[in-house]
Amino acid sequence: MLQKAKKHLSQVVTIDEHQRKLNALCVSEIPSLLEDINSTSEPNLTWQTLIERASVYSFETQEVFIASLMEAHPWLVDEFAQGMNTEESIQLTPGISVANMLRLLETRYRWALDINFESPDSQYWFWYRSIDKEEPRMGVRGNEAGEEHELSLDVARQAHRLYHALSRVDSNHSLAMFLLENPEYRTIARRVWTLGNQPMGDIQINVLDKGVLPMHLLRCKLSMFGATKFDPRSDRWVRVTLFQGAPLAAETSQGIAKDDWLFPLLPDREA
Repeated sequence: MLQKAKKHLSQVVTIDEHQRKLNALCVSEIPSLLEDINSTSEPNLTWQTLIERASVYSFETQEVFIASLMEAHPWLVDEFAQGMNTEESIQLTPGISVANMLRLLETRYRWALDINFESPDSQYWFWYRSIDKEEPRMGVRGNEAGEEHELSLDVARQAHRLYHALSRVDSNHSLAMFLLENPEYRTIARRVWTLGNQPMGDIQINVLDKGVLPMHLLRCKLSMFGATKFDPRSDRWVRVTLFQGAPLAAETSQGIAKDDWLFPLLPDREA
């Protein structure tokens, strides 16, 4: 499967120089990863050990490796698909203080607090919803229409503002009282408290930053839809290939479909 991934990535065509380098790096690292795995002689080898061993490689290579590991052992992972739903609610624990929230922000949202929002580049984009498809779109702040319809996707900026607002009041003050007096912070306070107390919470990225590409947010979501061969075409959109190598409906109904279409390859011209 790793050999197949190597060939798959070498066949990806993208105009984005950064993605091209990531793909090439992964292709160059896979032989070394294979050698590491094949040379392992530890008894009772676990996935954890293998994943830790692969952690010296790029994220791109680690992602390919973990995908291959799961695909090779579907009976161990398929059952977890039923437990992937979550209750999408945000709430605050009664009785917490301003100090409690400040502590959480300083530990779990340090990435947002360290952003300099005084810089124009850190607030370059605004996000809005398109009328036609009701999908998120990006516009340049101050230059393009629609800023008045900005979506509240700026989690980093909101968390940053909440922290500095809380820093100006008595840390022993009740958070509930602070929010009663400053209701504009209620939504972000609930989000920070809920997701900040989870093992995995907010994606740690400032979506307003000039250097952000849709690719940075969409890749995880699109890969779950079967997308491969990511090709950022500009700072506004990304092109993908969907369901390459997937069986046709007729093949599935006839029971002749092959369930091995991870890392699809281009047809062999000679064959």
